[in-house]
Amino acid sequence: MLKKMSGKNKTEKIMNMIFEKKPELLKDQFNAPLIKIDNNIYTEIRPLDPRDINWLRYHYYQCFNETVGDKDIKTAINTLISIAINESRKEEFYLRVAEHDDVIYYDLCNDRWQQVRIKEGDWEVIEQKDSPVLFKRYQQMNKQTILNKSSLEDVKKLLDFVNIDKRSPEAMFLLIYIATNFIPNIPHAVLHLKGVKGTAKSNLSRIIKRIVDPAMPELITLNNNLEQNLAHNWFCIFDNISKISKKQSDIFCRASTGAGIAKRKLYEDDQDIFYNIKHCVAMNGIRYNIPKSDLMDRSIIIELDPISSRDRLTEHELHKSFEEQRPSIVSGFFDLIAEAMKIKKNLEFKHYPRMADFFEWGTAIAMALGYDREYFESSYFDMIHNRLERFHNPSGFIKALKMYVEDKGAIKASASEVLETIKFYAEELDIRIEDTLSVAWVTRKIKANLEYFNDMNINFEQGKYNKRERFIHLFI
Repeated sequence: MLKKMSGKNKTEKIMNMIFEKKPELLKDQFNAPLIKIDNNIYTEIRPLDPRDINWLRYHYYQCFNETVGDKDIKTAINTLISIAINESRKEEFYLRVAEHDDVIYYDLCNDRWQQVRIKEGDWEVIEQKDSPVLFKRYQQMNKQTILNKSSLEDVKKLLDFVNIDKRSPEAMFLLIYIATNFIPNIPHAVLHLKGVKGTAKSNLSRIIKRIVDPAMPELITLNNNLEQNLAHNWFCIFDNISKISKKQSDIFCRASTGAGIAKRKLYEDDQDIFYNIKHCVAMNGIRYNIPKSDLMDRSIIIELDPISSRDRLTEHELHKSFEEQRPSIVSGFFDLIAEAMKIKKNLEFKHYPRMADFFEWGTAIAMALGYDREYFESSYFDMIHNRLERFHNPSGFIKALKMYVEDKGAIKASASEVLETIKFYAEELDIRIEDTLSVAWVTRKIKANLEYFNDMNINFEQGKYNKRERFIHLFI
């Protein structure tokens, strides 16, 4: 419990100044200490960190009209940290976006510590003291700019700054992806923006960052601080990717769907830092492979076209124009989420793909944007099919076999009959079958591609007609 001191030195004067503000010392779910101070007009929440002292120095100057040294401030902060860790209660803190009782809250990160409250059909700006959720902030986070009046149609203004056909499924998926980044507690898709030089991948990346989670730096390099970058940003976008390792792929998957990640605090000790991350991830690059199917299953891949010299703007012109529209675009996304919340509660689904929560929200958001439900669902399953083909890169025989089963519903025959049937079918579709494939290798070839067939929802089994004859059975 914080107690009043004699005030005989500057450290004690700092402690008394804080005492007069009737603060609440807290610790988050990871035992990190924080302080909650009511400034009459608004309530602010600060992490207690000896490296972050300027806010306390400013309070001291305002209170006593004199300066104070680092040593006194750090001593006071370390005392507060000790009290918070040993005496305060543990609270759940959120980063940028939170949910409570089916209502979504968004931290504007402004000086008044205001939040946006989004519920079915409506949203409003509220004070921190009127919110049931607590947000924590990191120094790199910037405030969000919004309008009090907007329309969900305003989100489509974003497409004026993107070199994607506005009528294409990719434009729809981009808007849906951004919208779902305002929704907490669901597995989030991972966005990949790909294209050659001159496709404005980095510019689009910056624009998305400013809409969802403005912070500096806007774009992040894929480096050894991956876990910390993911933990300290609600939305992380990695720039100019050339390669993703399998370990990095696993970390992206855990961040997308939610998991705890441990990292050694310092090389010379055995303390770990624990992050519980369920945040949003995107990346851009010219050519890079997605190394594991788990990450591919969570991915939305958008190929960007080169911008002609006639249509190209300077970065200054582009971002100046976007900043003029950003408040209405961001507010439009709040309108979009509020409308999607109304639609989603009445939706029914017979079948779910992987990333079922994203699919549910994607359906509701697409309908709120005015897209036909069947158009979204067919486009979504086409996207899944295309990314799986891209990942597995099947041979001509395997691709033709898959298409045959999808067309006919099943194939049940001996290896030689399967080979002859698929050769004939592939010839009709002008698919080249590898010349070296023999009957003896048919079963081995199929078994080597079982993950591909499984991803395509095609089942496989083997059996015997009799003692001498075996069959292969692939079916949907």
